[in-house]
Amino acid sequence: KRQVSTQSTGTDGVLNSKENVEALEMLKEMTKYAGNYLKALNNSVGSALNRLCSGKSAMVPAWSGNLFDTLDPAKCSQSKNISYTIVPGEKYHRLSLGGQGLHVIRSSRNNIQESLKFLKWMQSKEIQRRWVLDFGLFSARKSIMASGSFLQKNPFNPMFSVSYPLANDFWRIPEYSKLLPIHQKKMWDYLKNITNLSAKEVLDQIAAEEQRTIDAAYPLGPPGPELRRASESASYVFIVLTLLSMIGMAAIIAMLIIKRNHIQIKASSPLFSLISIFGALLLLSVNLIRGFTADDNCMLEVWFFGVGFILLFSPIFAKIYRIHKIFNTMTLEKFSVSNLELLQIVTITLGLEIILLIVWSIVRPLTKERRVTLTDFTYICSSGTLSPAFWSIFIIYKAVVICSGVYLSIATRKVYKLYNESLNTVLAIYNTFFVAVIAVPLLALNAENKTAFLIIEGTSILILSNVTIALLIMPRIKSAFSEPDSNMNSFYPTDKATLDSSSKNNNIIS
Repeated sequence: KRQVSTQSTGTDGVLNSKENVEALEMLKEMTKYAGNYLKALNNSVGSALNRLCSGKSAMVPAWSGNLFDTLDPAKCSQSKNISYTIVPGEKYHRLSLGGQGLHVIRSSRNNIQESLKFLKWMQSKEIQRRWVLDFGLFSARKSIMASGSFLQKNPFNPMFSVSYPLANDFWRIPEYSKLLPIHQKKMWDYLKNITNLSAKEVLDQIAAEEQRTIDAAYPLGPPGPELRRASESASYVFIVLTLLSMIGMAAIIAMLIIKRNHIQIKASSPLFSLISIFGALLLLSVNLIRGFTADDNCMLEVWFFGVGFILLFSPIFAKIYRIHKIFNTMTLEKFSVSNLELLQIVTITLGLEIILLIVWSIVRPLTKERRVTLTDFTYICSSGTLSPAFWSIFIIYKAVVICSGVYLSIATRKVYKLYNESLNTVLAIYNTFFVAVIAVPLLALNAENKTAFLIIEGTSILILSNVTIALLIMPRIKSAFSEPDSNMNSFYPTDKATLDSSSKNNNIIS
């Protein structure tokens, strides 16, 4: 699909603008005093410059590349009397690029890489410097154009360095060769009084005829490089899978509420299970943001992922911390670890994440950065030179949180099975580590391949959120629905003395 540019490129109101009408009228007025200048228009640029050098014309337009002969007194008797300037501009200052630059043809399939290597070599600073100093030619490299050696090489070089940034390559669209004859014929008829039309009427005709030519060539709108997007089919697939996952999470929440009084659910601290599910929903939302808005909400994706990740894992680790403190504290005193204490742990962990995200959002937030290739362009999310630093801190903090979970799982591996979630927690952490080791490098390598990036990111988030919830919450729900609610104490003792004794004889992870 061709991307339709939102920038107005119509000829009406541009070619026939008030300023252009006045300019054309002024040009016709000047021709009254130009002698044989109109006759010279039938000839080449070389003929026009010959008239200048012989003193028959006072001023002529010419390309910079044609001016070298004007420096040689043997070829140009008026060389010492010639000065150089650029064509002035009024409302918009644009100049036509003369000659043709080096191009790699879009449709070419042979030797593209070799051609690109040559272009890279040709535009290197050293080669461009030699191009100017050894051959006295022009360079489009800004640092070269601004150098004293270039500006002093030829008397028209300062004019070139000012005019080049104003140049437009109008030949970049093939239809320009069809527009020129329309322009030339009607302008010539006006200047030679072959037509009785006014300057405004002539420019109106040119604008209308050239617009018809452009519209016939581009019925879908002005041509432009295609925006490389992720596959629509892949986007729809991940949106559907994400919505199904969210429906599954909602079903798990309902089951937790229904079985909230079952000892299996009580032992799992249902409040923190619900917080973890909420974190999983935030993680899944990243897929929806990516699917619906592509790279339009770079920082929003990071916020949802960061907060979602912390809320998914920190409540789980907080619960294990309570089990660790109760069963591994060597004391004869009776004590408890309340939900409020665990909420403080979750809040602190989440708070550090939010501080990081706020600093990132203020100092150098992720924004869309355009990347252009030979045939298309795309956007990536970038914080410029600070991207590596912020991403490193973002990932390292989560690694620290995960490592705390590893330690707590090992420390509680011998706790009584009713409260022991160490095995499933270790499996969830292993799953997270495995996904991260594979996904993070692949995402970095495929930042500009939008379909691959969508698939890698979407799959990673689906696995991370669904597998974690399946390992840490679903076994409790399964037991709650398969085991009777009555007489549960006969199955699962709840006094600490019995639990301590049982813990020694029920090593879940040896």
